[in-house]
Amino acid sequence: EFITGKLLNWTRSDDVTRIVMAVGVAYGTDTENARKLLLQVASENEHVMEDPSPSAVFDNFGDNTLNFTLRVFVAKTAHRLETTHQLHTAIDQVFKKAGIEISFPQRDLHIRSIDAPILSKIAKSS
Repeated sequence: EFITGKLLNWTRSDDVTRIVMAVGVAYGTDTENARKLLLQVASENEHVMEDPSPSAVFDNFGDNTLNFTLRVFVAKTAHRLETTHQLHTAIDQVFKKAGIEISFPQRDLHIRSIDAPILSKIAKSS
């Protein structure tokens, strides 16, 4: 049916579009507060629709982040990029005010074997 039947492109007749944003915050962050702030940012944006309502979900414990996904609907495809920019900017600002760190990849380096003279130079320089 998919190959031989009629295919209806719903996006062509409906200008509503969904924006999905991944946001990673540092371990130790109050997850309920982070979720509340994401929903607040979404509800304050003029282009984000109230129905269907925005959703923010704590998805996953990542390697370096607590992973959230914010989903919003915008009434016009033409507003998609500007709304994405506005949401990212607002999230950054509201998280900074709340002391929430947007996390980045971090790596711990464990040195198991190293020459003693090099090790003592490292210890003296720190």
